[in-house]
Amino acid sequence: MKRLIPVLLLIALYSCDSAKEEPKGFDLTLTISSEQQIDSVWISDIGQTDSHHLPFESTIKHNFKKNINDLYNIGVYINGKRKTQQIWLDGEEVIVKGSVADRFEIDTVINSEMYYSSMAFSEQYKQMKEAQVDSLSFDKFLLQQIESNIEHPFSHIIALNYISRNQNDKVKLKALLPVYEKQPDSIKTHFLSAFSRLESTLNVDEVEIAQYEYTTLEKKISGLNLDPNKTYLLDFWFVACPPCIRDHKQIAQNMEVFENNDITLIGISRDQDHDIWKNYLDKYQYTWPNYREVVDEHAAKLTKDLTIWSFPTYILITEGGKINGRFNSFKDFQATLQP
Repeated sequence: MKRLIPVLLLIALYSCDSAKEEPKGFDLTLTISSEQQIDSVWISDIGQTDSHHLPFESTIKHNFKKNINDLYNIGVYINGKRKTQQIWLDGEEVIVKGSVADRFEIDTVINSEMYYSSMAFSEQYKQMKEAQVDSLSFDKFLLQQIESNIEHPFSHIIALNYISRNQNDKVKLKALLPVYEKQPDSIKTHFLSAFSRLESTLNVDEVEIAQYEYTTLEKKISGLNLDPNKTYLLDFWFVACPPCIRDHKQIAQNMEVFENNDITLIGISRDQDHDIWKNYLDKYQYTWPNYREVVDEHAAKLTKDLTIWSFPTYILITEGGKINGRFNSFKDFQATLQP
């Protein structure tokens, strides 16, 4: 099943300098052609620790104090609006050429093998997806790419893809740990680091459901007081998620699964628009308990604390909060039940 996880598919070939030396920095020459009036240019590493707004010139030369081995934003401002591209760069004397029409496009990159390597990886990944390469081969490919680029920040991008594919399979996730042991600390703590997400996914074994609040169909704020002696399947989803919608149709046709196994199904939606969420449930007459996460950036989020970023995700809760299973689909959950 395709997952709804937007991921940057880029890769780096050359290693970061992990030695404790002062960064050598790099020189960037940026040439931009456009028939539109460009006001200014923005160049920044992905963590925006080395960020610069520069007056527009057709050719801009700028010296960065940090090593370039990173993901960069390059943007142009036209009439107060910014058009941006992200590219991986390495090298010392880097030349980037771009053009602006409806979008800002990178046309040429010179003296930066990382840029072209990342594009090649993206293409290879796309081809494997289109060819529907089996999961085992795909995971093996990603692990190899992570290991071969373990001294680069881009290894995190590949790792995030691997983790999202296998977020509910701890055996496969544990296979990533010995690979990450080879990573320098300076890269492990990079802005894009996937290591903390890997650790939290592996270490969360139970959850205190009562500490979270949700919005009911009646627009009231409510908690979930689960019976510690019962088993629950939590369905994390949202309306604009095609795999979630397909699963709901299967669930509606197989509600006896829950009755026969003494399991209570509870839906927990990420939707922010109450009416869209409620109208969807009413339209298809999905009558099992459903709640929405509270739309408040300061509120505790169960999806965040359970490190759920791929949907749908199903969490089987037993014995008052113990996580007894994580599943990518309703079909995967059904496969674990006794016939």
